[in-house]
Amino acid sequence: MFVRITFLYGACHNACISAARARTFQNSINGDPTAISLAQDGANAVTNSFPGVHTQTINTSIVITNINTQVQTFSNTPLNSPPDVTNYTYQIQVNINGAVDPFFPIPLPISISGLNQPMFLTITDRQYFENPQGLIY
Repeated sequence: MFVRITFLYGACHNACISAARARTFQNSINGDPTAISLAQDGANAVTNSFPGVHTQTINTSIVITNINTQVQTFSNTPLNSPPDVTNYTYQIQVNINGAVDPFFPIPLPISISGLNQPMFLTITDRQYFENPQGLIY
């Protein structure tokens, strides 16, 4: 189980790194892929390589942190105004709801996640967005 859980974490981490390198958050400009689509592709690239690792939902959001107060706000949509990088930091957060199958299912008369049934997990990763000005798209 732990090997497959590690692969699911790897899918989340790869998705987040890919999304953080995007030029825009939700709307493509000049044909460039968006952070949301890169997160999907990054997660699928890993999970398609390993049997028994499944993603159910992949949510990508913007985390805005005030540098002075450390207060964080979350947004699932592009920013309404240009980012203020002197007062805030901007990160991409990817949440994956997924499942991992037992490596060797143990036949038991009852269902136990991880032994004879899939284990459902939520994994989160954050990375700093490399192009904050693109978060308005």
